[in-house]
Amino acid sequence: MNFTEALERVHLCWMPREDLVDFETRALLDSLPPSDPPGAPPEARLLRALRRFAEEHRGYPPLAGTVPDMTSTTERYVALQAAYRARAGEDAEAMRALLPAGAAGGGGLRTFCKKCRVVRRVATRAAG
Repeated sequence: MNFTEALERVHLCWMPREDLVDFETRALLDSLPPSDPPGAPPEARLLRALRRFAEEHRGYPPLAGTVPDMTSTTERYVALQAAYRARAGEDAEAMRALLPAGAAGGGGLRTFCKKCRVVRRVATRAAG
């Protein structure tokens, strides 16, 4: 059973690094100015930290920390899940170190790291 699951996902091992994040996320990262202007929103600081993280980690974004559904024994799955969560925590701390002091409070950073592969910019109009 695991062999079949591995064959279904083997293509992920040879993904180009630029495909590790969604094309819209890549466009956001590529459009960032070289430095934050005064009063930059927190989202801009998170995106800049993400870009620096990827540059420092050979193009890889922070690990989301979730294990895909797979056939395994409970013990092995839980052990793998613990390893993924530990690495995701390390990556979140590395992201925190790339942010200005006080810019990464609460659990928002972990959520951002978990979802950073599919970040979108949504333009809205003012109400009224």
